Amino acid sequence: MSGPNNPPAFPLQYEDRTSTGVVHTVVSEGISQRALLAGMALQGQIQFEGMEGCDKQHMAAMACELADALMAELEKL
Repeated sequence: MSGPNNPPAFPLQYEDRTSTGVVHTVVSEGISQRALLAGMALQGQIQFEGMEGCDKQHMAAMACELADALMAELEKL
């Protein structure tokens, strides 16, 4: 879920014209920055450690912690 501390990573807004000519603004937030960063961290963990015999819950929690830490550091810039 996105919010002020977790904005969308790839927001999209465009106008869609119906066959009758009515224009609707379509907004899609897509994936949140936190989810994107956590997924990237998880990919790195899997590449480095592999998946065999791993604690998947621990790896997911670590990926979220890394995403949160990176977002906190980026806020300082």
